Amino acid sequence: MVIILLSIIAKISGLIRETVTGYYFGAGEELDIFYFVYSIPELFMTGIVAALSIAIIPALSQKEPIFCLDNRRFIFNLVIIGSIFFALICLLAILFNRSIMEFILRNTSGKFSYSFVFNVYLISMIQLIPTFLLGVFQSIVTKQEKYKTVTLISIPFNALIILSIMIYSDQLGVQSIGLGMLGAVLVQVFILWLLLRKDGLNLESYKVDIKFDSTMINFMYLLLPVYFGTIIQRVGIFVDRTIASTLQTGSISALSYADRLIQMVIMIVINTIGMIMFSKISSAKDNPSHSSEIMNKSIIFSFASILPITCYLLVYGRDIINILFNRGEFDEQALNLTTLALCGYSIGLIGVCIRYLLNRVYFVNNNVKTPTINTIVFCIVNIVLSIVLARLFGLLGIALAYSITMILASAALVVDVHRRYKMMSGIRWGNCVKVTLLSMVLLGFWMVLNMLLPNGLSSLFKIVISGISGAFLFTIMLLIVKVEGLNVMQFILQVQRKFVRNHVRKEVM
Repeated sequence: MVIILLSIIAKISGLIRETVTGYYFGAGEELDIFYFVYSIPELFMTGIVAALSIAIIPALSQKEPIFCLDNRRFIFNLVIIGSIFFALICLLAILFNRSIMEFILRNTSGKFSYSFVFNVYLISMIQLIPTFLLGVFQSIVTKQEKYKTVTLISIPFNALIILSIMIYSDQLGVQSIGLGMLGAVLVQVFILWLLLRKDGLNLESYKVDIKFDSTMINFMYLLLPVYFGTIIQRVGIFVDRTIASTLQTGSISALSYADRLIQMVIMIVINTIGMIMFSKISSAKDNPSHSSEIMNKSIIFSFASILPITCYLLVYGRDIINILFNRGEFDEQALNLTTLALCGYSIGLIGVCIRYLLNRVYFVNNNVKTPTINTIVFCIVNIVLSIVLARLFGLLGIALAYSITMILASAALVVDVHRRYKMMSGIRWGNCVKVTLLSMVLLGFWMVLNMLLPNGLSSLFKIVISGISGAFLFTIMLLIVKVEGLNVMQFILQVQRKFVRNHVRKEVM
């Protein structure tokens, strides 16, 4: 709960960043260009942190303490090899940029110069190396169980981007976002390096002595499939944005704004559930019954967390976007487009969550092949669905294609996990059905409430009233309809006892 609350604080800073971006640039063609260009290095950047966190933690778990000589040598070699690899990618991307620039410029109206697009591209490619270092340092800090540091490190990132936009937007346009992102990643790397150096990770004393020992080989075995699987996912996103570029102006920006909101839910709720489950299942991997029970509770909690959020976004998504972005250059058309994209994406949140949890089961069992194959197959499915549904429903079709793909991908993993590890036999799906039905009741309540509230009521007031009343109603329904594995009353009593103990401790002191 503490990590979730800190994640909310950190993501509020991200919302402020997106609000500032919307105020200065709206959802116009200039911002479309920026997101389209950044889709190219994102093919490499997005998977770095996720893949490293999965591969580094098991590698460092083989020896204790965490900063013993062998682990320090492994980290040093990893930093050197990775920095050289991404430096080469960056160099090649810059040297052979002309065909990429021509492809990007073909998808614009022609009012943007070659130098403008190249500058955005150059800034984005330079960001590859510090992003890799950030992924390494974040994974080590996670291994140290300093979850608060990992969670809050995004606050200076968002603050520097906001500052860059406010200072340089008039002179540089959307290039100010790129400069802010580059500076922010460098600051994050510096902060984490200082913290790790204080804990004993002194990399400066080592000489270059690269050896591919068993630890490095096992690390690469886990890293590469996860990393390339993530790159394949980004290819799907790149295709979606390419399809969106053929729709009305602002479609790419609308997809990006909606995706930011969905990623907030994923980072705050889904990543937290997955992090805890991953840790517990790793410890209980030799106890199938205990692992199955952990999975059961994780899935039930996911349903009880994600489905109400999905219902809320479907009814009040427009009001949320109105509060966050509807100012400055962000006009009514941008509001409508972003609302459509958000509704389409929100439907697939439960699929994203279940898929995220089940992938961790494979990683615990050193199986990276199956999640990678799942990613490749359903990336192709997503591309096909995007092309088909975009013709039928426009921008909404692209978002719906993503949601349908995530639900199908998670269903395929449920079947496969049960076949391989027999972990799904302990899942009490009846409880998931109960939570789903309660969520449908909650959806109906919010729809009726939204119709009854006066039209002139502010979006902020709607969100507050509906959020509080909906949370109260859902809690009452969970208390009435007992859901096994989700004891709300026990949780309330535990929180109360902990609060009382802390209060008594402070009084004594």
